[in-house]
Amino acid sequence: MLKGLFSKKKETVPPNVLIVVADDLGYGDLGCYGAVGFETARLDQLAADGVRFTSYYSGGVNCTGGRAALLTGCYPNRIGMGGRSFPPGGFTGLNPEERNLATMLAEAGYVSGYVGKWTLGSHPHFLPNNQGFDYWFGIPFSHSFLDQEVEDAIYLTSSLPLMDDENELEEDTDPAFLTRRCTEQAAEFMESAGDNPFCLVVSHAMPHRPLALTEEFDGRSKYGIYGDVIEEIDWSVGALVDVLAVLEKLENTIIIFTSDNGPALQSEEVLGYRSGTPRPYRGGKGQTLEGGVRVPCIVNWPARIPGGQVSDEMVCGMDWLPTIAGLAGVELKRTPEIDGVDIFNHINGEKPPEEPVREEVYYYRDNRLQAVRQGPWKLHVYRGDWDVEKPEKSDYMLFNLDSDTTEESNLADQNPELIDELAKVADRARRELGDSVHGRRGRSTRKAGEVSMG
Repeated sequence: MLKGLFSKKKETVPPNVLIVVADDLGYGDLGCYGAVGFETARLDQLAADGVRFTSYYSGGVNCTGGRAALLTGCYPNRIGMGGRSFPPGGFTGLNPEERNLATMLAEAGYVSGYVGKWTLGSHPHFLPNNQGFDYWFGIPFSHSFLDQEVEDAIYLTSSLPLMDDENELEEDTDPAFLTRRCTEQAAEFMESAGDNPFCLVVSHAMPHRPLALTEEFDGRSKYGIYGDVIEEIDWSVGALVDVLAVLEKLENTIIIFTSDNGPALQSEEVLGYRSGTPRPYRGGKGQTLEGGVRVPCIVNWPARIPGGQVSDEMVCGMDWLPTIAGLAGVELKRTPEIDGVDIFNHINGEKPPEEPVREEVYYYRDNRLQAVRQGPWKLHVYRGDWDVEKPEKSDYMLFNLDSDTTEESNLADQNPELIDELAKVADRARRELGDSVHGRRGRSTRKAGEVSMG
């Protein structure tokens, strides 16, 4: 329960932080990113009044990886989260010893809340209230584990618990009401924070399949149920913005909206409805084509970030922890190592640094390095259908993402020097984060948390 929870108070209040994460939202699934058939007016307005990123990478190809990257500032592989999916009844999860947004911001007097889908370990030891968050409300794992909905799931459960801190509020909650209930609880958290600076992560369960929504939004869009679900998420974001305005906290709140990974792609014939889209990119959730990891990201902060910005800087989910640390006045130690960088100087409206945010991006699927990017060039070094451990140069696939968004025109044969250069980038990734294809373990990777099964 929230009433009377917070008693911390500081004379100087740093910016509030509101992070909203959609689940399996594709790059082309917002109006400001070209969506058609449904409307996202509130998110589009946030983008118009802030920054919209066009080369933003979630940090992981699935639900767990994307959230782990955002919370810890690390590639999922660095902290044992690569390719992980934590089912009900598991004994592993995000190591509570890892620094995350909540534990870091506690140093600056913040109160922190996590509302929505967790999916970083379902055992009580790994839930948000044991990861530094002052409050949490939501579901410990994906609603897709419900056996009545997903027949081919590896792990099944017959119930979906709804948690309020350590208390099981409901044994089996209805996913159709998750977006609305999480919105209401997030609003209550912000109201309860009082004069304390707060960090709130709202992690939606939608539009992850199976899709569910309230009757109010059923049939709202021309696109079908997927568009209806997105319009309800847009309503949710707008409702939270309105609460901040009423509380007179909007001006000094940095709002970040993004997705954990790309869309889950399947044909309309199979699903019975149209799914999300990575347009103009190719690929989706679980893949290291651009559509699997390049996702929407909008940042809005009326007090410090000028509107109308569109940034093509290579920004990743890992960057928010060091960026927010700088804004909160927290001295961020680089040990244990993280992968994110502070990007605020690139979006604050002042003359940006001459150097880019980052030179390189690594693309992992589970613990296999599959591709690297440097500038516009992306080199695929491993695909699942390659039956070799160390492909020859002729097996590499090289694409210029500026001119080939669908990664279909392989330029490897015409660019042997670029292949050599990007192969060195790939080797740096293997040294740092490992690569199971080559039997490499990263020099500074850490293990996931684990509890005894006894």
